[in-house]
Amino acid sequence: MSQFSEVLSAYVKERDVNTYMLAKYCGYDRANMYKVLNGKRKVPNIGFVRKMAEYMHLSAREEERLLEQYCISVVGYENYYRRKSIQDFIENFSWREDSAVAFSTMKVAPDWNLPEEQTVAIIGTYEVEAAIFKIVAEETADPDGHLHIILQPEAEFLNRILGLCGHSDNQIRVDHIVRLSNRPEDLEEKTLYNLECIRKVLLLYNYGHDYVTWYYYGNCHPEDMLFAAFPYLILSNRYACLLSADMKKGCLTRNHEVLALMKEFFEEHRNRCRRLISCQKNLEEQMLDLKSVMKSKYSGYCFNMPPCFMYTLTRSLIEKYLVTDIPDRDCLIEKVVSYCHTLSTQKLTYILSMEGVLQFLNTGIIPEFSRDLYRPVEWEDRIDMIRKQLHPEKGSTVKVLKQPIGSLENYVSMVVTPEHGTLRFNVPARNLFLNLMLEESGILNSFYDFCENLENDLFYTLDEAEELLNQAIRKQKQ
Repeated sequence: MSQFSEVLSAYVKERDVNTYMLAKYCGYDRANMYKVLNGKRKVPNIGFVRKMAEYMHLSAREEERLLEQYCISVVGYENYYRRKSIQDFIENFSWREDSAVAFSTMKVAPDWNLPEEQTVAIIGTYEVEAAIFKIVAEETADPDGHLHIILQPEAEFLNRILGLCGHSDNQIRVDHIVRLSNRPEDLEEKTLYNLECIRKVLLLYNYGHDYVTWYYYGNCHPEDMLFAAFPYLILSNRYACLLSADMKKGCLTRNHEVLALMKEFFEEHRNRCRRLISCQKNLEEQMLDLKSVMKSKYSGYCFNMPPCFMYTLTRSLIEKYLVTDIPDRDCLIEKVVSYCHTLSTQKLTYILSMEGVLQFLNTGIIPEFSRDLYRPVEWEDRIDMIRKQLHPEKGSTVKVLKQPIGSLENYVSMVVTPEHGTLRFNVPARNLFLNLMLEESGILNSFYDFCENLENDLFYTLDEAEELLNQAIRKQKQ
């Protein structure tokens, strides 16, 4: 008997539901309904489950539980929670705003001063966090500040401290090494561990640090770190702080020989790591990163809630709307034209939201471009671009979501194929884009699988999408 049948039977028994009347309400025969309740027959579809929930007057939470168990029974436990992790990542991603509690400078009390060459033990959470706060605060006050960190992203106290000191007048360099799981498809508390690491790391790019993340693979189970004395390191120009696996004890030193040794140790490890995230501060860098993804011989997906309009742009449109005072404008036009042509030749399925289409119709804003590069698209050109978008050429297809997955403001966009992939994030506070190259096969496969298995009932038909567009156009013209 499946978990779904057990939950369904419990609700039927709890509410003393008449099985014959339930079957009749759902357009089903009683014999087959008994088989469903006993786990000997599968229900026809998710709509059938919703109809049963409606008849039994289930609460929202009860219906959600029943639907969840149904989905698990169809696709399997691991597939369900892996796809749910991806959807939660997209839907709930946002840039944390800590500006109300962030400071431009930090001053540390004199009694915390540690004489040169001295080393002290730090015991307990309070002393550990106070020591790290001292290191970060003093380093952000230094124009030549540089932090070297080996620590897992789930160390929330470090994230808070970096956020507090994240609006310094000095843009210090932060090199951060993290360990990703060497079993990336394994679920930890029903979530993908590596994906959760990425989510926490991304938030640190919202501050004023020159922040760079490096990664390597390893075993991420906490119990496997119990015999590692001091596996974590926070190193500045003045201090080295070694931390235990549970981050509740360690030592803080200003010994110059130890500092030099730790610097050498960090660089040796960093040279064995890969860069996790790249920052693009201009359009040329963005296009260069994305072009590498398009070298795949396989078809793939382009997932954008505010739709991707790049493949609809012609040379005349680019010349018309690109602002005139950009340095090397003619050269940039050629690069954009080349990029748009490359994109238009890819066999991609474009997944976008109707809400995003209508937003562009109303504003003429193209999310792929920084706002200082172009002027908003005029009304007639907007309509032409949308119609072209709904009818792509050369083997591509478009799927229009009834409801966006995620926000149109703090959105996550992606291009994924079985070989390559990239996630793209806009950081408005810093006027830049972050590109996360999906080189890690487990995460890449998870995002590709998510796009490939979105249910058909989430999308409008092409005729329905065009009718909604025509209604919006008629409304604007009235």
